Amino acid sequence: MPWQPYHTVWALLVFGWIGNYMVRMAFSPLLGPVMAEFELSHAEAGFLFSVFFYGYVAMQIPAGLLGDRFGRKRVLVVGILLVAASALMTGLARTLVVVGLARLVTGLAQGMYFANDRPIIAAATPRERLAVGQGVSFSGLGLGNALGVIVGGALGEIMPWRAVFLIRDLMQRGIREYLHRQGFVEVHTPKLAGAGAEGGATLFRTDYFGRPAYLSQSPQLYKQMLMATGLDRVFELSPAFRAEPSDTVRHVTEFLSFDAEVAFIRDQEDFLTILEGCVAHAIAYAKEHGGPALDLLAVEPKVPALPLPRVRYSEAIDLVAAEGKKVRDGDDLDTEAEKVLGRAMAAKGHDLYFITEYPSSIKPFYVMVKDDDLDSSLSFDLEFKGDEMASGGQREHRYDVLVARMKEMGLTPDSFEFYLKTFRYGMPPHGGWGLGIDRLVQKTLDLPNIREAILFPRDRTRLVP
Repeated sequence: MPWQPYHTVWALLVFGWIGNYMVRMAFSPLLGPVMAEFELSHAEAGFLFSVFFYGYVAMQIPAGLLGDRFGRKRVLVVGILLVAASALMTGLARTLVVVGLARLVTGLAQGMYFANDRPIIAAATPRERLAVGQGVSFSGLGLGNALGVIVGGALGEIMPWRAVFLIRDLMQRGIREYLHRQGFVEVHTPKLAGAGAEGGATLFRTDYFGRPAYLSQSPQLYKQMLMATGLDRVFELSPAFRAEPSDTVRHVTEFLSFDAEVAFIRDQEDFLTILEGCVAHAIAYAKEHGGPALDLLAVEPKVPALPLPRVRYSEAIDLVAAEGKKVRDGDDLDTEAEKVLGRAMAAKGHDLYFITEYPSSIKPFYVMVKDDDLDSSLSFDLEFKGDEMASGGQREHRYDVLVARMKEMGLTPDSFEFYLKTFRYGMPPHGGWGLGIDRLVQKTLDLPNIREAILFPRDRTRLVP
């Protein structure tokens, strides 16, 4: 059977549809900020993106048809305006401009295909000629999309969402590099456990072959147990889960936790210096190796000067009170108080700083209480631009004191026997921290929402994809 014009129509239409579909799938994650703002799923964002692009196609068709009547130059101007509007409205920046220009060329060619007096393909009838022209037009648009993506990548164009995760990757590389130089060993601990590190209602409970089990809040208990094994410096980058029904720009239910523990310490300063050096190195590493990505995001992270300021809890309360925010002595700093303190410290030139010696009543059972002040603990928070990045402290390594502390906080020691037995015959003094990588990336890049720093965020309402 000889090749007929309608064969060309179907072949070109299929090619055009595939090209448009592939680009829609490639670009749908770029709507991350809109998705976070309006609580859209990836499928919903992809649908909206598709509607916009096909609306653009529909606008090109009359432009092609009107080309002969109003002149190619005027159609060209309209096409350029459409490209600029699409780039601004969808936030695809340079990549979409490349794609748009490719679409513009095919859109202008479309007018030639539709013009009855200048058919390129000699179809048998005007109807077949029009059908072939439409097929070529859609195929050209699809090809323009694909070529735009390829050319954009070849020119080294980094899409904004991709830039965020390049920086995230670089910061994790920097963390690992620094800690390995400091003699740390990377470990991996279970994410299904029979008890939570901190207890309470923030645990995700599941059934483990007829027994209750929980998604890990933290590797805290396991990394402490390792302090008695000869692995004196350990760290872990792994998921952690908190069943907190929070709908804020800094809370998610699953996050990447950076935990570390150090044995044979004299006091907190032995590991605070490691933590501040590690964070500074991670930012410097991203700044050194992530220039193009940072340029695209229009961000220039500031590597903090060391040592970071140490602000005692009592001093923090006074600083916040001086700014008009009252916090009762003994209470934790709430979000507003953290923001107020962050602005006060920023005015002194400090984005990163430690808050130390929190009240013992608001810290977990494993944090050591000061011997000379039972109301205070050897604990800290690391704050970054008014948000908590890390929490930690010196741990209670004395078995009898640890058990008494657990009972005082309403916990049952028998439920933690697997943990306590490693302390029974001696545990070296130790301490460490847990830090949220997602928040660290968010604050380093000044992202408005933590979800923009996570590929597939999980929060109170989002469980797919």
